[in-house]
Amino acid sequence: RRPSPPATAPHSTNARSRTSTRSSRSTPAAIWRCGSRPAREIGNLDRSKIERRWRLDAAEHCLTEANRACVLDLRLKIDERIEDSSQRAASRAETAASLAGKGLFGEALETAATIGLGETRAWALGVIAVIQARDGRPAAAREIIAQAFAALDKGKSRPQIRVFALGRIAEAQVAVGDAGRARETFDQALANAISIKAAAARTTALIELAQSQFNGGEDASARRTTMRALKSASDIEDPAARAMPLAMVAGLEARGGDKVLARATMDRVLEVVEATRIWLDGGRTLAEIAGLQAQLGDFDRAHRTAGRISKGSFYRAFALAKIAAQELSDVDEAAAHKTALRSFEAMKGIDDPFKLMKYLYEVSRALPKRR
Repeated sequence: RRPSPPATAPHSTNARSRTSTRSSRSTPAAIWRCGSRPAREIGNLDRSKIERRWRLDAAEHCLTEANRACVLDLRLKIDERIEDSSQRAASRAETAASLAGKGLFGEALETAATIGLGETRAWALGVIAVIQARDGRPAAAREIIAQAFAALDKGKSRPQIRVFALGRIAEAQVAVGDAGRARETFDQALANAISIKAAAARTTALIELAQSQFNGGEDASARRTTMRALKSASDIEDPAARAMPLAMVAGLEARGGDKVLARATMDRVLEVVEATRIWLDGGRTLAEIAGLQAQLGDFDRAHRTAGRISKGSFYRAFALAKIAAQELSDVDEAAAHKTALRSFEAMKGIDDPFKLMKYLYEVSRALPKRR
């Protein structure tokens, strides 16, 4: 999930009123005194169970106190422990985006500079440029756009990630008022996406591009790209592999304002899920469906879908985090807070650092910005 927020769902009468729960075990100051130990000790994911327990306690306190900054700090402590280079690059890109979202542009740029993969660094710089432009800093945003293009030039041949990056750069160009150049960049991204031979990767690239076009106000182009993505998804031979892209297309249809079509596409996805028992994939597709149901305002259905994901699965926690973020968007802070805490409970016992980073990035969206 990227920093740009999803389309706001209409107010739902299904959103249930819940009361938030506060932890009395320790104070934020106490937990972060514990967290002030050397980073090499805190961040070492191969250390003792005590350290693993610290990470869980810290995350629990972040959520209990609904403290978005606390979640970001925890991400920064875990980030460098991810061993896979592409996963680490993606995680750092999201961290850079989170820092920019807090207005910490210097720290965001420093984090982006540590990303070793050119296309991923370009994506992060594009996001930072978007946020800076919307924060009333067009000159600085233009400089970062130039840096993003330079990073793309140094990148290896990863066409899917290149499309992601070009979409964000085009969003930034729109934000600084360079609409003509933005359309050229969007066209370049589309050409790159269409050229991808693998149907699944091509579909994902088109979906991400459509998201960026919607973000940049290019709604007509975004709808055309959505139709391309739907056609591309039909080229995926394995029905089970086709379900996830179709669920993402349904999200685009909803964002484009056609909620009837979105629900119809989602029903197709659910048919595939039932026919292929795809929930046995660990819940990834069901998590996407739950997020879409929440986006459409169907919170009761979203919670039921999340409940079908196996206990102990990362995607059960991820689905609940998606729902919580949409509940907050639906102006139900109490519901969002309680769902976020439930998502944390589902994360207990999951130690994979990359999954933890993705979870923290998602759940931070469920916390009110003012806290």
